[in-house]
Amino acid sequence: MDVVVIASNENSIQESLRMLLGERYMVLVARSLPQLINIVNDHPVDVVILDEFLGAENCAWAFDQLRSVSPEITCIVLALQTISEAASELRAKGAYDIVSKPFDREVLLTVISRAVERSRLMARLAAAKQPVRTTEPLPFDAVEPSSERKEMLDSLRRFLRAVTDVLAPERLHALVLDAVVEMFSLNKAVLLLWNEEKQRMVMKAAVGLQVTGLEGYEAPWKSLMQWLHRHDQILNLDDPAREAEPGEMLEVRKEMALLQGRLCVPLTAKGKMSGVLVLGRKITGKRLSDVEIEFLYLLSQQIAAIIENARHHRAVLVQKERYKDILQGVTSGLIATDAAGRLLLLNKAAEQILKVKAADVTGHDVQRIGSMFADIVNRTLREGKSFCRHEVTDPATKALLGISTSVLTDDAGKPVGAVALFTDLSTVKSHAGMDVDEAWQRCALCMAQEIKNPLVAIRTFTQLFPQNYADEKFRTEFAQIALKEIDKLDAVVEKLLKFSQPLQLRPEQGNINNLIEEALNQALQDADKPNVVINKNFETANGIGMFDRNLLGEAFVQVFRNALDSMPSGGTLNISAATRTGETSAAGAQGNGSSVPTVTEICISDSGSGIAPEDMGNLFKPFYSKKVKGMGLGLAISRKIIQGHKGDISVLSEPNRGTTVKVVLPHGA
Repeated sequence: MDVVVIASNENSIQESLRMLLGERYMVLVARSLPQLINIVNDHPVDVVILDEFLGAENCAWAFDQLRSVSPEITCIVLALQTISEAASELRAKGAYDIVSKPFDREVLLTVISRAVERSRLMARLAAAKQPVRTTEPLPFDAVEPSSERKEMLDSLRRFLRAVTDVLAPERLHALVLDAVVEMFSLNKAVLLLWNEEKQRMVMKAAVGLQVTGLEGYEAPWKSLMQWLHRHDQILNLDDPAREAEPGEMLEVRKEMALLQGRLCVPLTAKGKMSGVLVLGRKITGKRLSDVEIEFLYLLSQQIAAIIENARHHRAVLVQKERYKDILQGVTSGLIATDAAGRLLLLNKAAEQILKVKAADVTGHDVQRIGSMFADIVNRTLREGKSFCRHEVTDPATKALLGISTSVLTDDAGKPVGAVALFTDLSTVKSHAGMDVDEAWQRCALCMAQEIKNPLVAIRTFTQLFPQNYADEKFRTEFAQIALKEIDKLDAVVEKLLKFSQPLQLRPEQGNINNLIEEALNQALQDADKPNVVINKNFETANGIGMFDRNLLGEAFVQVFRNALDSMPSGGTLNISAATRTGETSAAGAQGNGSSVPTVTEICISDSGSGIAPEDMGNLFKPFYSKKVKGMGLGLAISRKIIQGHKGDISVLSEPNRGTTVKVVLPHGA
């Protein structure tokens, strides 16, 4: 990692150079000569870019001051003129190069690149001249008291007690560093943690660093990380053995110097390095003893585990908030109870319909929201069966409510609670032609099926988390399962919203043949059934028309999925598209005899199990499904989309002889 310092008090120069160099080098800024001197003293600087007007100082004098603290520093001067008496003086004093202002981007980059190479060469030469130390240890207390280990273990116990309940990562990071500095009497400490999104180590906390802005610098620390991965041990620059590795250690020492550290301790969690602790010297000037380093290793394992726990806790909180958002987004009222009938949750719609606040009733008996609710929920728990669409009048609001309930069970089938879904029937009954009783029954059954297992899994793991968060296997399983179950709930809400909201078409010109091909490929990819033979016959030479590609494609994907699902062991799928004259659609234009409509007819036939006669009339009803999984909204949504395109869909089927789905769309419409 190459370090370039911009020494200028002009904001425009600072920002332009930072943008130009930021991706290639670590860039530090000095706004005055004292700041520049401090940076050069504290960091392994490769190149200084010195503005000739740095404050009120004469540039030649400023250069002399810089050379007095770092005689071999490589310095590039930004000047108004490159040919002048002042420029000649700077060259004579040893300035590497002078670049005129305003500078050319490529010229400056080339000069800096050469200057960095020069700095690297000087560093290698200096390292080669350094004498190798003997293996005699640096002086420290010759006698290690027998009580030292006990004192350190006591310190570890106090540390663990102090941080056990700290789960906010930002506070935890600072607390960890403060504790380490105090335990070992250190002058500096830095905590770097692996950031999965950025794929690099990021500085999270620091104690004792003198350069403002370094804390937020996200450098890869490449050489240091490679050394730690390769050697899998604590890096101690005060170890005499490190002096025998001048070539390998040159860049490592440079990065350690940037962090102002002498000791680097890897933090390992789940078998991989999740972060590092970079520590400075002891304030006494002595090096850490062997016992202290052994204790530091033990401490690092505890720190890694504690930080990992805090990360998981934060992830759980985010997942729980997302889970709450999903429940609050359901437009019907939803309540859940435990096996004793105590209310666990009410969503926002339930609060609005019942005119209660969740905070006032959660944790209390279901009687708190009305005896009518309590009777149905208690019967559900007592009898262990679902109740579909009971109509009751809420005594408090006088509203007529439709209530459906279902039992919540754990993986062993043991009842753990109940869920009730309800709505104001005055809204439902306003939809003419809808069979309210049957629709509510199907809706309740499907909703219970789709939300039962996710709710059980999330609640069970959430209850177990406080006492099991130290179990790594449990944490991993919880994070995976909770997120998966929340995604399932999210998908349920999305499908319900898609069915309930008015259709909004965004037609654009496209080729219906291409759309069918894309939908087929999507369904095949999802189903992964290689034993299906597909025959295609597209007679529509000109399949150009106006349609909503996303919605109509979704309708065809659903039809193809149903066809593939009916052939679990493989079979034949025939797809045809042709132009027909003399047909019209149920939702199409109203013919007046003046013209004969032209339509595109798409037929999708499978050799699957077919459909029973008693089920044919229910295919397009919402929440109707013979499958173990699913909401039963697929074909209902597909028909809604097709009819929105002024088309129609019909099904012909016989048990064990396959099914044919015919979609008719206005040609070119």
